[in-house]
Parts: sequence; C-alpha cells; structure tokens
Amino acid sequence: TGEVGEIAIRGPTVTTGYQQAGLHELDRSAFLPDGFLRSGDLGYLTGDGRLHVAGRVKDMINVGGENVFAAEVEQAVAQLPGAALCSAFALPDALLGEVVALAIEGDAGGLSEADVRAHCRKKLASYKVPRTVVFLAELPRTATGKVRKNALAELIRPATADAHADAGSTGSQQLTAFLTERIRRHLGHEMPGAMTADSNILDLGIDSLNVVDLLLELETRCGFALPPTLLYDHPTVGGVVEYLADHGVVRQIRPAKPQAQESPFGSTAAPPAVHPAHPPPPSTGPG
Repeated sequence: TGEVGEIAIRGPTVTTGYQQAGLHELDRSAFLPDGFLRSGDLGYLTGDGRLHVAGRVKDMINVGGENVFAAEVEQAVAQLPGAALCSAFALPDALLGEVVALAIEGDAGGLSEADVRAHCRKKLASYKVPRTVVFLAELPRTATGKVRKNALAELIRPATADAHADAGSTGSQQLTAFLTERIRRHLGHEMPGAMTADSNILDLGIDSLNVVDLLLELETRCGFALPPTLLYDHPTVGGVVEYLADHGVVRQIRPAKPQAQESPFGSTAAPPAVHPAHPPPPSTGPG
C-alpha cells in the first residue's frame, strides 16, 4: 500500500482484446500476460483498501531518472490564491531528458514566476520544482474540457529554448550558458555590464538568497545534490564548471535518456527520491 503504480483491471465487464483485425500489437501493449487491462491511470491503495487515482501514466515527467507526477505539482501550486487552474507538463531538456514546466490560467492574482517557484520549493523536492512557469489567458483544452498538455509543450517550447540546449554543445558549454543565463535572470535590469566566465558572481550583486536559489537550480540541472558552499568556494562561472568537471559531473551528464546516478560528492549528497510511503494527494479524476 502507498506505492504509486499503474491501475490494471480485469473482470466480466472488461474487454479481453480488440475485435478489429490487425490490432495485435495494441493487445500486447494494453494487456498484461495474466489478462489485466492497463488503464493508463496511476493510483495507490490506502491501508483500508481504498484505491486513489493519482494521475495519468502519460503525464508522468522523467527528470533525470526521477519520476514526477504532474498531479502532485499541480496540487501544490493550486494552494496559491488564483492558481487553481494550472497544468504541469514535461519540457525536453538536453541534460536531464525532461524538466517540469507549469502553465497557469489567468494572471493568478499578480503572482510572479518567482513566487510560484518559491512556494514549490517549500512543498516539493528540488527536482519537482517547475523550471519554467508561464501565465496564459486560457489553457488549451479538448472538446471535453481536459487540458492538452502536449499542446502546452509545443506552445511553450519555442519561447523557452535555451542556447545551451544545442545538440552540438558540450556539457561544459551547456552548464556555462545555463549559469550565465540564470545569473542574468536573478540580477534583472541591475546587470552591471558584460559578464564573463571569470566574473566574480558575488561581486555582481547576487545576495545570499539568490545564491541558494541558484544552487537549487544548478542541482536540478545536474541531477545531483551539490556542496552548499560551492558558489562561495568557486564564485565564478568558470570556476563552478571546472569544479563540476573535475568531479566528473559534466562527464556523467548525458543528453540522451539520462539515468539516476550516485552523487560524486558522497552519500550525503544523494539526489532526493520518491518515497512510496508518501504518495501524492488523490486527484479528483484520472485527468
């Protein structure tokens, strides 16, 4: 009990296969060897035997080998005033395979992307925090009212494509571009002129809260927990990238189908994992 998995059903009212000829491949993918029909819904059992639906298999987001349930992110964000109509979905990422993105319908009462991300950091593990948050006048929906997550991804992807995601870039180049872009984002219009790989991050005006936020974003990007003093010990973009390369992080990051790996910084820096005893709160339907 408590562990999330795909709901499978079998019984006298459940179909035993597709009647139309030539659909044997669908039969093999839709049915388990013992005849159970795979529903495509995720769920978990409580101690009293009740089944709760937690989302859809197709809505699961794989962040560097860690499964993120879209419904869990949505339910955390929905706690914010004006953010009840939201949808979490996957965006492709050159380093982690996928990252979490979030779209909110309306202006959410004036909430900013930083507000939403700060709230999520209090409620969710770092790799579940949305990398991108956008506010749309209206979420794309099907004729039955369900949010079209694939349409959201296609809509958002061109606007959020990072320069470091180019397939020809090396891991070091991607991390350098990523850090530079995030530092500029934190500083906003206060950016004091040009920044190079040798510029001291702390001298640019980054405060301690920005340092913590930047470290969390870097952890999400790399898929590893990092030393908390990393940006103080190596306060330049070039220094951070060189340190990560020396510890094998850049070499271990793979653009194609990354897998969860042991942290090179020791067992105390292992990435967070989904604990089966703490499933996401039940959703109101299969989504």
